[in-house]
Amino acid sequence: VLMNPTDDSLRVIVQNDSLWGPQHLLRIASEVRMPPQSRKSLPYEWLEIDSSSQGVRIYLSTVSDAAPDPNPSGELRFQISTRYAVDLYRGRIADDLEIHWTPDGVRVHNRGGDFWAGACYPMDGRIRGTPRLASGVLRPGDVRVWSVPTDADGIWLERVDGHVVASPKP
Repeated sequence: VLMNPTDDSLRVIVQNDSLWGPQHLLRIASEVRMPPQSRKSLPYEWLEIDSSSQGVRIYLSTVSDAAPDPNPSGELRFQISTRYAVDLYRGRIADDLEIHWTPDGVRVHNRGGDFWAGACYPMDGRIRGTPRLASGVLRPGDVRVWSVPTDADGIWLERVDGHVVASPKP
């Protein structure tokens, strides 16, 4: 859902880029007009209909529809805008993870062909501790090294669907 909380009309410029190159494209509008104080959904469609894991990064930036003020001679003006990145994923979520303890924390490698999505927590005894150490998505082949508090008894990797993989400290 896109939102324009301002009192000006905006154009939202949409650009997409596959996380693995151009082979997994998405059909999505390249520009969306946003009236003042409005909300709109941004429909999209995956072009590949198979069940393979796919990921696309969408970049969103806004351009005001308001006419710019005249620029007096000798004056330099800057237009500042924010560019947002949104990752869209489709496919199975799996646990083909390789976990290796290092002196600085833990190295987690997604060795499979599917995504892993969830969060990493410290272990307190045999239960999940707090706070969350990291969260996000590991694409196939991704490697992350996360710092683990010295007093933690291990890590607790919890997928977005609630499935847990725990690794006690060696």
